[in-house]
Amino acid sequence: MVDGTLLLMLFHYYQHRLRMLVIAANVFFSGVIYANLALMFFFPNWMFVAQDSFDSFILGGNYNQMGGRFLCGIVTSVLCIKFNRKWLINSIALIVVAIATLLFVGSMTAVTGLAVFTLFCIVPSFRLQRIGLVSFFIFYLLFQIFVCFRGEGLHNSELARYFIVDVLGKDITFTNRTMMWDLALRQFFQSPLVGFGCVDNDWYINNMTSFARGPHNFILGQLINGGVLLMSVLIGIVIISVRRILGCFDRMACILCMGLATLCFMMLMEVYPFVLVLYMLVLLYYYPEYTTPEISTDDEREC
Repeated sequence: MVDGTLLLMLFHYYQHRLRMLVIAANVFFSGVIYANLALMFFFPNWMFVAQDSFDSFILGGNYNQMGGRFLCGIVTSVLCIKFNRKWLINSIALIVVAIATLLFVGSMTAVTGLAVFTLFCIVPSFRLQRIGLVSFFIFYLLFQIFVCFRGEGLHNSELARYFIVDVLGKDITFTNRTMMWDLALRQFFQSPLVGFGCVDNDWYINNMTSFARGPHNFILGQLINGGVLLMSVLIGIVIISVRRILGCFDRMACILCMGLATLCFMMLMEVYPFVLVLYMLVLLYYYPEYTTPEISTDDEREC
């Protein structure tokens, strides 16, 4: 919660210099992403460690945790194109580095998410982008409700088995994730209103399974931590942030919303730190401020 509080304090304190803050975040994300690839190249020890290791990379430690950081960095860089078109070069470089890195480590969920976001950004029609955004978000909701919330009950559906195994060519368990979703749902129903608090890895091992850490699904993770109450607060924050951006919903705002939708899609299979979600929501909430010309302190006094 400290990192989330610091993020909110920074955006509030610099609310009259938000463009500078967004550019600074872009420089930070870009530097870390490039440094992560350089370290992987010069110190290839990550190829010989176990996949469940959490100290192999500077971006999240684990190979499955890098995707969310990459997406936040790319979205931030794309937003900076609105300030200066030269940032387009950095955005393209970040996309190439991110996808190449994820292909090296084999995080296919993140690769899919970044590929979808990239294709969305290059769609020339704003109308098609809006249709694509709504369609993608509806797909996310349907997948969460009819796949993730079913857990291992998904195995009993012939239609789901046909679509996932025969059409998509995927494992019906999504690499044993259906088991983790099922265990998470059982824990949620034991305390559906307030959850179990901010649980740690030991709690997951003792109450779910030692096969993997956590439910590997963001929504299920939030339901375990805070139950329906926390989920209601989170939905309220999303609604407030989206309502703020609707008043100036241009092409860049649509791309930003797609960035949040893509992060949600990637979190169907993984759980990223909440501060990444909060960062995207803060970018949405303050979008009308940092996309308008900034006013200096002297100008404010004159007004």
